[in-house]
Amino acid sequence: MLGRSVLYRAAVARTRLAVSLLGVVLVGCPKDPPPESVRLELPSVVLDRTPVRPVVKGRRQRESVTIGEGRYTLKVEPPALATANADGTFTCAKSGDGKITVEVVNVRDTKELRCRIVDRVEAKELTTLDLKQGGVALEARAVDKAGKELSDVPVSISSTNREIVTVQDFQVTPMSVGAATLVVRAGGAEKKLDVRVVRSIDFEAQPLRGGRRIDITLPKGNHEIEVTLKAEKELSIDWRGARQCNYRKTATVHRSSCVLEEKGGAVVDNPAFVESGETAIDKSRVVVRQIP
Repeated sequence: MLGRSVLYRAAVARTRLAVSLLGVVLVGCPKDPPPESVRLELPSVVLDRTPVRPVVKGRRQRESVTIGEGRYTLKVEPPALATANADGTFTCAKSGDGKITVEVVNVRDTKELRCRIVDRVEAKELTTLDLKQGGVALEARAVDKAGKELSDVPVSISSTNREIVTVQDFQVTPMSVGAATLVVRAGGAEKKLDVRVVRSIDFEAQPLRGGRRIDITLPKGNHEIEVTLKAEKELSIDWRGARQCNYRKTATVHRSSCVLEEKGGAVVDNPAFVESGETAIDKSRVVVRQIP
């Protein structure tokens, strides 16, 4: 019995020694050795303050693997440009250029960081397009909070109704009489422009009352008459067949519209007579349009 006990204790001791030695080996072997190199991949430009998670890839033994959250750190220069977050993302704080560095077990890679924080879109108002005059180029730009133009930020323009207005690059082309909205976008900002498309109408101007007034014949439809004076004066526009549309105001630009259910027209004060008493008809100061 004594011999068996001695043999048992010896076997237990050998087992403990083996386990101890195995533990030493396991502790001495790192779970994840450093990569040979690291590559940081960023967007070409960051357009808002939404946190960005970069792609971090490590190369080891000719194999490239993506390094996950918590296994790398980020550092931004200058620090005021962007914030490196604890979850492995970064957030641009303002517009500007800098550098961002990723580190994985003392292996680093640095890339250029371009932050362009769009505060708003500025676009020239484009309220009316005339089918007879064709398309126009829309002026639009992206600006930051300080009002500085961000010339390297792409600006896009789209139309809510392509049957009325189409857009190709910055060229806006009217297609038919009606109304549409242009949506101008840059980064996370957008601006909407309501646009109406009209059609100028060639008209015959018949003198009335010795040239003091002008008689204009119009077809059925929705029409607008615009008269431009050199200074504020009272002017009248009387619609034939639709008395509820009659107009009389004091202004420099006079504009009146009316829906004619049947063929009709309007009698307009001659702008030349209103201004100086001249009776010669000045058609260049009078515009007639078909409107939505």
